[in-house]
Amino acid sequence: MKKALVLITFAIALSLLSLGSAQADPGPEGGNAQALTAYIESWTDLGVQDETETAPLPSADPGKKVYITFDDGPDPLWSPQVLAVLRKYNAHATFFMIGRNAASFPETIVQIASDGNTLANHSYNHYDLTTLDAASLSLEIGDTDYYIRSALRNNPELEGQVTRCLRPPYGQANDFVYSYAGSMGYSISMWNLDTRDWAGTDPHLVLSDFISQLQPDRVVLMHDGGENRQNTIEALDLILHELIMQGYDIQPFCTANGQAVIGY
Repeated sequence: MKKALVLITFAIALSLLSLGSAQADPGPEGGNAQALTAYIESWTDLGVQDETETAPLPSADPGKKVYITFDDGPDPLWSPQVLAVLRKYNAHATFFMIGRNAASFPETIVQIASDGNTLANHSYNHYDLTTLDAASLSLEIGDTDYYIRSALRNNPELEGQVTRCLRPPYGQANDFVYSYAGSMGYSISMWNLDTRDWAGTDPHLVLSDFISQLQPDRVVLMHDGGENRQNTIEALDLILHELIMQGYDIQPFCTANGQAVIGY
């Protein structure tokens, strides 16, 4: 339909050009030819342009799941940029939050949850949990949960986005941490694909390494806080595009029902 309209428009434009050519000298700058170009471009600006057939995006394969996770937020600068990329690809993730950041930036937590992402625990101070006694470990986990939930107190419809998943800082956990977290109702949530975005790696190198490790049931580690995360934003865009082109189903790792069951 648009192609036909363009052809009709072009014919009208040629008629107008022919009529105008008998009345005006084109001049050294192109004259009527320039006018024709401008006329056609004005229609293009209105959205009347040739349509190029594009191949549909691959459908997600339910047997090819991958889980995107972010640590060290929430961050009022970087978390919203991560959200924008996730929205671009209609993807969702699990955000493992540091308690002191959750206490400082509750509005960012609301943004993350409102976009359909899930919220999880990354301790309050980002200490190595294996060095703590029971009382300190309880505070690290409990205070973080408190501030995440407090951020949503005016949005009760989002409370279901809070999960009982704990990611130990630095991936450090021992039998005591597993046992004590379990007594508090938490599952320990690790990863099996580290993008090394935290090292400031070039986004295209992140993508190359990601592709070399990609297979179903990968839990992908990225970061939305702590440092300059511009490389994370750019790498995330590349990674999500690759996942969609390969037909992966992108899911949050943790939900209110628990974490996904995978083989590490």
